[in-house]
Amino acid sequence: MEGGIWMKSKYGKLFKNLSDNTINCFEYGSVQEYYPFIQRIKQQGFNQCIITSDVMISIIEHFILRYNAEIISINFMVEDSELQIEINNILGLMRKSEAYWSVLKQRLLFLSENDCVEMKEVEFKICSGELNTLLSVKVNGVIVVGEFEFYEVSNIISTIIEDYLDCKY
Repeated sequence: MEGGIWMKSKYGKLFKNLSDNTINCFEYGSVQEYYPFIQRIKQQGFNQCIITSDVMISIIEHFILRYNAEIISINFMVEDSELQIEINNILGLMRKSEAYWSVLKQRLLFLSENDCVEMKEVEFKICSGELNTLLSVKVNGVIVVGEFEFYEVSNIISTIIEDYLDCKY
């Protein structure tokens, strides 16, 4: 995601605060050791967030509808070339008309609910008046965002997850 006209990226990891159930994003360096970082944050009273497909769909929907984001790619936990071709075709149609979002959303919900196919990573290109960045959201709660938009985007994602969890309980 780094290079070209895009600035450097920052990495973050989403955690749930056990004392107040808020979602927090902790920045970490790409050269920082991942597992010691996780253990340090867990010792501070946080649990890791895993981004299920339902939550990922909420994140996608928010960025498409609010920020006119373009989905660059969706990768799944399973290797299935036919599925990947189908999803890439829908993404191509979405570039021509946002109306295809409903087709993609229904397909992703069906895959998650009926076939237990989970998304591994979604990559976005966001070019709105408010945000201009590339964004990657991974199933393990890792996000990668342009350095200048990192805090704003991580706060948006944290709020989306909190709102999703509030609706579930």
